[in-house]
Amino acid sequence: MAVTGSPPSHAAHRPGLVDAVPVRDSKAPEGPALVFPTPSWSSFVSAVRGGEFHGT
Repeated sequence: MAVTGSPPSHAAHRPGLVDAVPVRDSKAPEGPALVFPTPSWSSFVSAVRGGEFHGT
């Protein structure tokens, strides 16, 4: 999954969600969504871009 500052293309779009980024598994687009507060999602994206997570 490419990480961007905006919700990913497989994000769940729900009317009425304010200041939140709902994300679904692209392999199961009808499945449940994890909902992250927008500031938390932005922090996560910044951390990924900044190399704070290292694969093992």
